[in-house]
Amino acid sequence: MSIQIACQQACKEKGSWKPLSRIFLAATYAVSASLTLYSVLGPTAAVAAKPKPVIASISAVSDSATQTITITGNNFGTQDPYEGDSDYIALNICPTTKFKNSCVGGWQAGYAPDGNYVGLILQSWTDTQIVIAGFTNYGGQYTLTDGGTVRFTIWNVPTLKRGKPCTVVVGGGQTSC
Repeated sequence: MSIQIACQQACKEKGSWKPLSRIFLAATYAVSASLTLYSVLGPTAAVAAKPKPVIASISAVSDSATQTITITGNNFGTQDPYEGDSDYIALNICPTTKFKNSCVGGWQAGYAPDGNYVGLILQSWTDTQIVIAGFTNYGGQYTLTDGGTVRFTIWNVPTLKRGKPCTVVVGGGQTSC
């Protein structure tokens, strides 16, 4: 929804209707409005910053297809449970094999834009906690191995602001980010 607030009669007389700023108002992540202000006066007003997700911790990750992985933090946004991929989470898996600090034989799960083969079983997603119940199409070359790593990246729902990734060692216990 866009609401335009016209400046006073002076704007109309000068014929200059230039948008100077957009202010995004959001009562919840699901509903937002755009307010355009018009004026003949000075610089634009400050624009509210969109939140970036912050991962505080990730529970232990095992080598099993079915497991509970809990990601805690803030500014995740919210979305409904699903099985498959989304635009808001990516798990980059690297087995223990590395060459010159680069991952060899790595794969990705859960991120729709890259069209990967392995999806996530998302049990819940709130603004402060994401719970993954396992993986779809898990097996063969797409498995986790003890000592390998999983890099978690979260994008805010719905702003798509990317947070700083957090890497967990498979079989290594809970990780603080």
